[in-house]
Amino acid sequence: MTFWAQYRNTAALILAVFLQLVLLGYQVRRGDDMTLLRAWTMGAVSPVNKGLHGAFNLVAESWSEYIWLVGARDENEQLRRELQQVRLENQIMRRDLAQFERQETLIDYQGQIASQTMLAEVIGGGANSHSKEIILDKGRRDGVKPGMAIVVAQGIVGKILAAYPSSSLGLLIDDADSGAGVILAGSRVRGLLRGQGKTECLIDYVEHEVEVAVGEEILTSGEDRIFPKGLPVGRVTRIEPGTDFQEIYVAPHARLDRLDEVLIVTQGMHEELPPHRPELPETLLPLPPSDVSPGETLTDAGAPGARSPSERPQGLVTDADRIKQTYRDLADSQGVRMGQAEGYTPAPNFNAGVPGAQPATPAPAADAPVAPPAAPTPEPAQPEVAAGEPQP
Repeated sequence: MTFWAQYRNTAALILAVFLQLVLLGYQVRRGDDMTLLRAWTMGAVSPVNKGLHGAFNLVAESWSEYIWLVGARDENEQLRRELQQVRLENQIMRRDLAQFERQETLIDYQGQIASQTMLAEVIGGGANSHSKEIILDKGRRDGVKPGMAIVVAQGIVGKILAAYPSSSLGLLIDDADSGAGVILAGSRVRGLLRGQGKTECLIDYVEHEVEVAVGEEILTSGEDRIFPKGLPVGRVTRIEPGTDFQEIYVAPHARLDRLDEVLIVTQGMHEELPPHRPELPETLLPLPPSDVSPGETLTDAGAPGARSPSERPQGLVTDADRIKQTYRDLADSQGVRMGQAEGYTPAPNFNAGVPGAQPATPAPAADAPVAPPAAPTPEPAQPEVAAGEPQP
């Protein structure tokens, strides 16, 4: 009370001045048509507003970049684990789809061949790294026996080397101890396919005189009594001359290093070999001209039964054709129609020579006696035929 009583006049003066300034600022306008009161108010409030806005942004950034990221990191790890799980499931599905397609191909091939087969899966390889062996999930309980052939849709694979109760051991055709009887599809020549322990196999016992082309198809011959006849084996890749026989290298059709499912032949049936169609020549020469001139004939034109040049076959090529034509002309000149049965017709005399051609008679020597002319040979009597009976 003492303070207010002491400074009452001063406080009243200050209040009066403040009210006067407020009224003055409300009435006076600046050049931009803004009152002084509004300008003073904005000038006083703006720094406070900017400070509060900066403090709010600082707090928000700290929350989003530090505090909130703790939960986002956990969520990111969870999403990453789910993505890995989806990728794994995708790989499994792709593997199952590829296996289904391979099995579908083998099932279709089962219906195409006459042999009875069993679907088996490759579950491992042989213990020896140098041997070409596979382990199958079918054994004696399923009817598998040693010596049965192993094939796929592309070609032969190998044979069963040993059979166990629930599994079996197969020997591939590219093993050094493996062999199969084969036949060349082009020349139908047989040989023996032997493994080399490499990607290529070797065909032995084919003579050097046999023409073998690179790319020629190789089929099983069935002579080994393991692989049925007519199954595809591979194609010839290269040919080298050997000491006694040709060395014919063959690339098998089956991917022996990527076997997953195979077929075991439980009861083999030989297949028909594809028909051999040799390639015809692309160019042929015209026929050579005939030795007979256009105005010349092989027989006398006036002889009875002689054929005109238009009736004769044109284009005599070989000596056999010319001899045959000469005999036909001799028969025509004697009135005999070859190949026609018209009652009794005497056979032509082929020793008479070509009509119109006079054989050269050597002149007799001066001191040689002249031989008398030969008596004519009587013709054989013809048997009498009774009336009404057919003539012979």
